[in-house]
Amino acid sequence: MLTLLKGARLFDPANGVRGEVGDVWVDGSHICPPPPAPTRADQTFDLSGRVLMAGAIDIHSHIA
Repeated sequence: MLTLLKGARLFDPANGVRGEVGDVWVDGSHICPPPPAPTRADQTFDLSGRVLMAGAIDIHSHIA
């Protein structure tokens, strides 16, 4: 199943991503690169105004 997490504020300090808004694609249980057009997601979640953080299990993570 191909899932699109759309419009989240992304944080991944290990890869230098510090708050830009973007999309994340997930194929099954793995993050994947965006598929070629015109592929569509099986499901899409609008995460506008929300934070998506790599490995964020506890919201008390220190990311700065």
